[in-house]
Formats: sequence, C-alpha cells, structure tokens
Amino acid sequence: MFLIYDDTFGAFDAVPATSVLIGDLVGGYYAMVDDPPTYPGPGDDYWSVTPPTSDRWRGTATIGLSDTPSATDPANLIGAQAGSKAAAAKTFVEVTIAAISPGLKTLYYSHPVWGVNSKIFGTSYTYVEEFGEGRIKQDTQTHDDAITYPADWPAGSGVWTGMFSVPDDVIGIVCKKKTKTSFSVLSTGAVGRIDTSDLPLSLASVTALITISGCDQPEYNGTFYASRDISNPLDGYLYFTLSGVPAVSPATGSKSMDYWVEL
Repeated sequence: MFLIYDDTFGAFDAVPATSVLIGDLVGGYYAMVDDPPTYPGPGDDYWSVTPPTSDRWRGTATIGLSDTPSATDPANLIGAQAGSKAAAAKTFVEVTIAAISPGLKTLYYSHPVWGVNSKIFGTSYTYVEEFGEGRIKQDTQTHDDAITYPADWPAGSGVWTGMFSVPDDVIGIVCKKKTKTSFSVLSTGAVGRIDTSDLPLSLASVTALITISGCDQPEYNGTFYASRDISNPLDGYLYFTLSGVPAVSPATGSKSMDYWVEL
C-alpha cells in the first residue's frame, strides 16, 4: 500500500509493524511512543497526524500530600519517553501506574515524625497544564492498612490514618527532556551525588532520571535514577549508584547531562 501525504509519497503498513519508534509513520499516523499498544487512528494520544518535534517528554510520579515525601516503593516511578505531552501522560497512567500492585507506598518525613501510607490508583485520568506544570490527575484512595515497606525505611514509622478519595489528586507531572553542560558531580565511594541547584526537582517528587556523558572517569558516565537521601531528604543533594569507584571527585571532562524537569 502507498500513501500520499502533503508532498510526500511512500509505502506504509496498514497496522503497526513489529517495532515502531517515535516519529514512525504507520497507517497515516505518526507514533508518539515507541511500540504503541493500539492501532493508528484518530482520538488516540499514542498517534498523531502531524510528526513530533525533537522535544521529548516523560511522566514522573509526584505525591501531592502535605509533607515532603522522602521515598517511594517502587522507587523509580518514571514513564516511558514520548513525542508529546499528552502521550507521556497516557503511557504513564496506562502502563507505568497500571503495573503497580497493589499500589504505591510512600515514606514521609516531617521533623521528627516519619509516616508511611499506600495510594491505590484508578484507571481514568485527566491531563491539564496549570501553575507551570503539566499535571496528571486521578481520583485515588489512601489506605491506612498495615503495609510492608522496604527494610531501609525507618523502623517504627507511623501509618497515615484514614481512607479517603481525593478528587483530582495530582499523581504525576509531565517533564521535558533538557541538556546542560555546566554542573558538578561528586562521589563518595561508588555513590554519586549532584547538588539540587544543578538538578531541579519538584518538592513533591522523589526521583530524577539522568544520563551523564563526557566525564574523564568512566564510572560517572551512564543513565541513573537519582533520589534524595531517605534519612535527610532536604540535605541539598540527589544520590545515585555508580558502576564503580571513580579515581577523583568531582568528575572532570567535558560533561553533559540529559535530565527531565517540569514544563
């Protein structure tokens, strides 16, 4: 089969091929995520009649309760890369959030009290842009059940009381991929850290996805999940595990970092 679109002529598959990448033209529509789970067509944010730009987006968890979250389990709740903000929100809810069972466990620290709870998500969602953020919203429930949480979380943490629905609760934000070359990355042993002034992170978020390249010391190079210190979440750093122990700290070289931040 063949397609004439504007002034472009080419062959295309009537259904998605085995492997489809963002920007591939299939059945007259451009893919907005890698390997979309649906067939190309109108009214589906996984597909678009116009090609994506070079911008890339991801949905990432943000926990919108009263205190700053210190950690979550699963820890790295970040959605797949997408060619549009709407597609990033959709895959975050329908793939990333849907994979969590029975829900997201969250650790909070409010001097000197620790608290944990579990959030149960729904299947429907809305995506809106407000207050400078691309917000992914759902009705959720917070449970005061006795829940099991990771061994490195503080023992004796209290459990948030009550079970309630929260209309339009913000469960995630859509972040845009950016690149910077002016930053410092340090290490203690095989633990790397970046100052939060070099890597902005919403107070309601706990994890950042970063890719570092160009360092003279190879241990600093790679893709990492960077998180706050559970025991001291506001110490001003995000930490991540390196592949080994670098020879020097801070890293040297012509550094570059890809990272994901709010709109």
